[in-house]
Amino acid sequence: MRKYVYDHPGVVITLVYFYLSIVGLIYQYFHLKGFGVSVFDFSATQDYLTAFLKALPFLLGLLFIHFLILIKDVILNQKHAPGETFRERCHAVLLASRNLELALLLLSLPVFAWLAGDIQGDNIKGHDLVEIDESTAKELAIGRPLYLFDTTQGYMFLADESSRVVVRRDVLGAVKVSGFNKTTQPNAEASVD
Repeated sequence: MRKYVYDHPGVVITLVYFYLSIVGLIYQYFHLKGFGVSVFDFSATQDYLTAFLKALPFLLGLLFIHFLILIKDVILNQKHAPGETFRERCHAVLLASRNLELALLLLSLPVFAWLAGDIQGDNIKGHDLVEIDESTAKELAIGRPLYLFDTTQGYMFLADESSRVVVRRDVLGAVKVSGFNKTTQPNAEASVD
């Protein structure tokens, strides 16, 4: 397998990117399922290609936990040879189990994405507060406080305590997201029908 990676790096990079995009779509699907919409109805091509970026913080956290468990296993459960240092033991265990670890990692990432999306989609208060101008809020008939569930290239998924709204970005105007403390301008060219 190592020879194939060295001989065909472009194919390997493309396959890894495709796999990560699928993992990101799984995360976004289950995240917005809690919102009550299908992400596939509101996504453009670039949304599919960058979907894994939205899941990245959650997946990295779960992978960190996975590797902490692996290190705990090396420290507490693995027998070591006399005179063997901790670094040598880690290296030997990881070399011996690298194929198993890679297989587990590839199989567990979609499950992690599903769980992270499902957990993140359950509670609206786990999302960033959004401020929109009063006239737009009245026109859309949405209350306050308003939370940003997710975004795609052409749409924003907003929620208040009682309702969920999918709004085109070009309809909203300027939006202030308090979690990031910045104002985003709508992209008029990025409309998806």
